[in-house]
Amino acid sequence: MRYFDKGKKPSLLPSFCVFMDVLGFKETARAITSVHDPVFSRFYKVLQKTVEDLNENRVSGGQNASWEMKVFTDNIVAGFPITPGMDESEFGWMIEDVAQHQLTMATEGFFVRGGFTLGPLFMDNLVVFGPALIEAYDIETQHAVNPRIVLSSDLMKLVRKHMTYYADNTQTPQNDSLLQDSDGHVFVNYLLAALDWYTGKIVDWGAIKKHKMQIESGLQRFRANEKTLCKYRWLAEYHNYFCHLIEDKSGYKKSYLVRTSSDKA
Repeated sequence: MRYFDKGKKPSLLPSFCVFMDVLGFKETARAITSVHDPVFSRFYKVLQKTVEDLNENRVSGGQNASWEMKVFTDNIVAGFPITPGMDESEFGWMIEDVAQHQLTMATEGFFVRGGFTLGPLFMDNLVVFGPALIEAYDIETQHAVNPRIVLSSDLMKLVRKHMTYYADNTQTPQNDSLLQDSDGHVFVNYLLAALDWYTGKIVDWGAIKKHKMQIESGLQRFRANEKTLCKYRWLAEYHNYFCHLIEDKSGYKKSYLVRTSSDKA
C-alpha cells in the first residue's frame, strides 16, 4: 500500500485524484431489483473491465505504481501518489487511463463526468480521505455539469509547467489530451483514446461509431427531458468536433458525425 510510510502508518501524500460519476445512473439503479437485470450486468461487466485496466501496474521511480481505487454504486474514486521527479510521465499515464475508462464506459452508454485534482490524499481498503478528494467531488458536482472530467486549477498549473519543457507548447501531448470548453474549464479529451497512443494514425472507428450511436440514442430517448437532453447535445458537439479533428485519418466517413435536429434532411 503506497499510502503508508515505512512504519506502516497512514500518510497523506501528494496525489492525482479523480472522482467520477456515471451520468443518470442513479435513476436507472432505482428500477433495478436483481443482479440479473441486463442493465446491471452490462454495467458491472464494463466497470469490471475498466477497473482492471486502471489497476494495471507500472514501474515509476524504481517502484510499482498503480491507482488506488474505490467503487460504490455509480461512483469511482481513484488516487495515484506522485513519485518525486516523475510527475510529468505519471500525469501522462493518468490521462491515458482516465480517457480509456471514459471511452469504454461511453461506448456502452454510460457517460462519465468528474473532477481531476492534485493534492494531499490517503487511501486504503477502508478509507479514502483528503483535500484532493473533496475538491474532485466539488468539481464533479458543481462545475463538470456535462459528461466531462474537469481539471482543477492547481492541476492545470502543473500541466502548464510541464508544457514549458517543450520548444513548442502547441505540439505537446498535453495539448492533444486536454480541451478547453467554452466556459473556460479544461477537460479530458477522452475520444483521443480511440487513436493509437503511439502513432496517432490508427483510429478505432468501431469505438467512434458506438459513441455516435449512444449519443443519438440519448438524444432520442431524452427529447422530452430538457435537463438531460442538453447534456447529450453537449456530447454531440464534442463528438463532432473531435471527428473533424481526425477527418484526415484513413477510414473517416461523414456518417460518423452525430446527426442532430438542426441538420437538414
